[in-house]
Amino acid sequence: MSFRGNGASPTNLAELVRLGHALQQVNKRTESRLGLSLVQFHVLRELLDLPGSSSQILAAKAGLHPSTLTQSIRRLARKGYLFVAADPKDSRKKQLTVTRAGKNAVERFGARAGEIFADVRASHSLLADWVLAADGGRGASQRGKASRGFGPRQE
Repeated sequence: MSFRGNGASPTNLAELVRLGHALQQVNKRTESRLGLSLVQFHVLRELLDLPGSSSQILAAKAGLHPSTLTQSIRRLARKGYLFVAADPKDSRKKQLTVTRAGKNAVERFGARAGEIFADVRASHSLLADWVLAADGGRGASQRGKASRGFGPRQE
C-alpha cells in the first residue's frame, strides 16, 4: 500500500516518528527539572480556570483523552498539587481543585518556561519550527509576559 499520493512519504513518516520521540524526551526532561510534565502543567492551568470541575469537564476543556487525564490527575494528587473530593451532588463524580502547592508549581513552571523552549529548540529542528510557528514567531525570550502564566515575566 502506497501513501505517497497524500504526502505521507517514508521520509515524512520517519520525521514524524522522530518528532514524537523528541517531544517525549523534552516532556521527561521537563518533569525531571521542573517537577511537572507539559501535560500536568496544562491540566493545572486549565483547572485554575475551572475550580471544582469534574474530570469530564476538564478533559473536554483541556482537549485530553480521559485516560491521559486520569493518569495526570493521579500523579498531580500524589504530588499534592491537586485535591480530589466527592461531588456533593453526585457521589459518582469527583471535584478537582488545585492546591496552594499546585498554584506555586504552576508559577515556578511558568517562570522557567524559557528553559523548555530552549530544550525544544535544541532537541529537534522541526519541533522548534513548530514551536516558533505556534508562538507567532516571537520566540520565548521576546514574548514577555504571556497569557495563562506561561512564559518569562517582565519586571
